Amino acid sequence: MLDAVVIKMLRLLLPLATSVMTPSQPTAPPTPSTTTYIPSPFVPGKITRKTQRRRLKTDIYVPSASPQDLALPVVINLHGSGFCFPEHGSDARFCALLSKSLPAIVLDVDYSHAPEHPWPAAVEDIDSAIMFVKHFAEQGRKQRKRHGTIGATGQKEWLWDANRIAITGFSSGGNLALIAGTRADHHGGVQAVAGFYPSTNLAEDAYAKPQLKPLKDAAGGTLPPWLRRMLYECYVPLSVVKDRAQPLISPLYAKPSSFPSSVTILTAEQDSLCREGTQMVERLQQSGEYHGSVLLWEAKGQGHNWDKMTKPGSKPAKMRDEAYQLVVKRIRDAFAAVGIGWEDHHEEEVEDEDDDANEADGDNDNDGRTNGSMPAQAPRSEGVARLSGGGRRRTGAEPDGDTDVARSSLGQATGRNLSRSSLTASSPRPRHSTSRGSLANANASPRLN
Repeated sequence: MLDAVVIKMLRLLLPLATSVMTPSQPTAPPTPSTTTYIPSPFVPGKITRKTQRRRLKTDIYVPSASPQDLALPVVINLHGSGFCFPEHGSDARFCALLSKSLPAIVLDVDYSHAPEHPWPAAVEDIDSAIMFVKHFAEQGRKQRKRHGTIGATGQKEWLWDANRIAITGFSSGGNLALIAGTRADHHGGVQAVAGFYPSTNLAEDAYAKPQLKPLKDAAGGTLPPWLRRMLYECYVPLSVVKDRAQPLISPLYAKPSSFPSSVTILTAEQDSLCREGTQMVERLQQSGEYHGSVLLWEAKGQGHNWDKMTKPGSKPAKMRDEAYQLVVKRIRDAFAAVGIGWEDHHEEEVEDEDDDANEADGDNDNDGRTNGSMPAQAPRSEGVARLSGGGRRRTGAEPDGDTDVARSSLGQATGRNLSRSSLTASSPRPRHSTSRGSLANANASPRLN
């Protein structure tokens, strides 16, 4: 009870703290193309925990340069919050970059926060967001089938590709993104997950985590253990949940085989969560059960939430750009590995719709349709990789004697290397399943009462 009161008081101070800790930027944050509200639970009767129906504010970023009748992939982003603080919108620059660079539809989802909505409300909310994407994708397909083109209604509407979904997240949002990734088979269509300084082990006491501070001239901060313990207790009260070492709470304990084809973990060297992020990658690498592509990237010298606290033109700012571009590339590669190129995918959809139309009324309405101009990328075969911000890159697909090293002026590699013995190249596993179910039926997931 006292923890909840303290958290609510800290929320009042959050705007002031953010303004003091965040350097001013030369440009204002990008504005979303539109904003909607996703009901959660999205499908009544499919959630095992009875909660009041919630409405999730969702900012949607739409690329401006893509053809209107091209089915675009979708990225769901989850902000950092400590599971308790309302920080939705803090990833606007990242979301806009993803939308423009991939290109893709990006949904920045404001999930529920504790103590008002403790676990598993936030996990359910991400389920609802994924179900919403699939529902909207199906509605778009039906609309183009009726009108011949997605823009026929006079509005700027888009087709969403429910077979190419990625989930990104920061801190607690990274935790939720990884959890959603472990349910890729359950949801279907989730090809990639990327977590920035994610909390992967809530079973570990806050005081047992490394107590670190950012180096001089670095960005980021430190979350004191007393506050972290309080946040965890509000989110997953031990009086209700005795064991936090569960896949839907701590993704470190999820089955490696349950993760999607591409997993990217981005840690900060001087962040208390760096160790468990590295452990997450090592678990996937060493299990022998994961056959996708996993990559660990570490921001040398930086603290927690460092990418939001960089000064324009500084080394941390350049490192942030490097990290963001890496995630763009990883997601792009994961989408390409599905095996359906931009043009091929579009043409396949048109043919399917023509067949459906012929069966229904003998009509073959394809007026106004144009082939996508974005070329398909060849699938990549990658193993585990270690990439240190401003340092060097090593992938399991490369022989020991011919390592691809990328260097910059940001510094050298950290010197802490993962085991090389089991670094093997493996092709990502595309996910096409569209099956759905309740949280209770998730792989290796406990029943939520």
